[in-house]
Amino acid sequence: NLLGASLIRLLTSTDDGNRLADRIDGSDPAVVTELLRLDTPVQAVARTATADQIVGGIDIDCGEMALVCLAAANRDPDVYDRPAEFLPGRRGPAPLTFGHGMHYCLGVALARLEIGTALRHILSRRPFLAGPPIWRDTPAIRGPLSVPVRFTN
Repeated sequence: NLLGASLIRLLTSTDDGNRLADRIDGSDPAVVTELLRLDTPVQAVARTATADQIVGGIDIDCGEMALVCLAAANRDPDVYDRPAEFLPGRRGPAPLTFGHGMHYCLGVALARLEIGTALRHILSRRPFLAGPPIWRDTPAIRGPLSVPVRFTN
């Protein structure tokens, strides 16, 4: 999901008239972090409160379920300046794409390595979209079902 969404972003986004895909090193950790923030594949997760607490002015009782919208947290304007823009190397906390604390993904290093390596190799072949991508039709997972690309070399 992240690879497909990242390719779509990099192949369709421009900066000063130049495609991001033509000037971005997909294996750069700052690029990978920003793609993870903007194109969070898992949009939301459910959690059970382990204590009574107030979050954002809302009372959550111990044992109640809460839906944590990772995608919204990763674009929170109170946390990230210009949150809808692709700005590798931006200041701010790490995105919540891989969770946090005891729920932090154990496979984060492998996932980052995989996405960086895949993007570096794919982008080196100077791809372009050969047709419209088809997106998943689900609120929980964000990503394309297909990304038709052609390579120029």
